[in-house]
This record gives sequence, structure tokens and C-alpha cells, in this order.
Amino acid sequence: MDYITFCVIHHSDNNNYTQLLLNCVDSIRLIYPNNKIIITHTSTSHIPESIKKDLNIYIQITPKDGCSIYGGIYNFIQLKLTNYMILIHDSMVLTGKIPEDIVTHKFIPIWHFQGCQFFNLYSTKVTEMINNSNLNSTEIQAAHQYYELPNDQFFGCFGPVFGCTLDVAIDIWNISCENINNLSKFIGRLSLESSERYLAILSNIKGWIKSPSLCGNYTTINYTPTLTLPQILNLHKHQIFVKMIVLRQF
Repeated sequence: MDYITFCVIHHSDNNNYTQLLLNCVDSIRLIYPNNKIIITHTSTSHIPESIKKDLNIYIQITPKDGCSIYGGIYNFIQLKLTNYMILIHDSMVLTGKIPEDIVTHKFIPIWHFQGCQFFNLYSTKVTEMINNSNLNSTEIQAAHQYYELPNDQFFGCFGPVFGCTLDVAIDIWNISCENINNLSKFIGRLSLESSERYLAILSNIKGWIKSPSLCGNYTTINYTPTLTLPQILNLHKHQIFVKMIVLRQF
């Protein structure tokens, strides 16, 4: 499984979230001691010395604070360490082995959700993302049609956190951003949550996705309170990922 890079998004404006990052990285290292890890962090984030000493961890600042998901995609493309990545937040802990056949999925959400929840809240931003992308006119029409599907037919990408190939990461970047000067449109929580829908739409109309998710519906997520890593691992032995409860400012 050394052919997978873990891309960890670390969004922080103080040191309060350092333990989250340590738990996330340490959980990966327990199962995958040699895999490459890219940490994409904001300019104000604190990176512990223990992480800096790991020669297989690459610490990168996001090209623009507040849009760490696309910054993570950008850094994965720039470094080209492997041909597959799993992009996760620092509030997630790896508690089990990832199926080796994940690399056969061009794009796969870690968790999915069904239906466009809070549709009116996100519709304007998602529509803007679609219309301002580099999709062709036929694809833009298909994207709007997919977004308007009934709730039982629409599957979103929770997080958004996902696995994807290097080729798909490049496609996402070229379609959505093209260069770092265009990242401003992805800043903030609304953009982050709208991207849960936008990336799901993109992966469906481009034919990258063949399974709703790796771990199932997000309603099954174990939102574990912040505990020590051994406590987390003991509580969730039969999961692949669990998520910490975090109320974070953007």
C-alpha cells in the first residue's frame, strides 16, 4: 500500500487543534509506517516537531488560506509522490486497513450523503461553481441535471474527503481552478460544504465514480469526542475511519 499518499488538511488559526493532527498522523503511521503523507496547512497552523522529523511527511502551506481542500489537491499534483491519494481532514482517525482495491476507483468518497440537504443554502454557490468551471456546455447542462435529481438519487461527497487517482486530481484542478489565482472562490465554510456537492456532481458526470463511498452514509460516522488515540482505536476497532467532533472557525 506504499503506492498511496495520504493528504491531510490541517486548518487552524491557533494551537488548539495540534492534538487532532497528531492523532490523525499517528493513526496512519500505526497501520502504514512508510506511506507518504502530505500535510496541507494554513499559514498560521502549528506543526509539531515530531511530525517534522518524519522524512516521509511533506509539510506544505495551502496556496491560499481558507481553501485547504483545493490546496491539498494542488500540493498532491505538484509533488507527484504516488499515483493515488486519500484526502482527509485532520479531525479524522484511521482505525483500520484500507481495501487494497481502492486504487481501482478513480474517485471514491470516504463517506457519502443522500439528497441535497439545505438545498437553498447551497444552490447558489454550487451553481456558481458549475458555471465558472471549465466544463464544456454539454457537461455544464449534465451537471445541473444531476444536481436537480430527487433526493433518493443524489449522492454527495461528505467532507469533502475522498480517494482519487493523480489523473483525476489533475482533472479536478484544471476544471475547477486551473491556477492558484482562482482559489479565492473556494474560501470559507460555505464553499467547503458546497464542494461536497460540486465534487460529487463532477465525479458523476465525468464517469469517475463507481461506488457511493468507502465507508457508507455519513449518518453512520462515529463522531468521537476528542479522546486519546488508544481510546479512539479501542472504541472503533471495526471501522476504517472515524471523525472527531470539531467546531472550527473559518
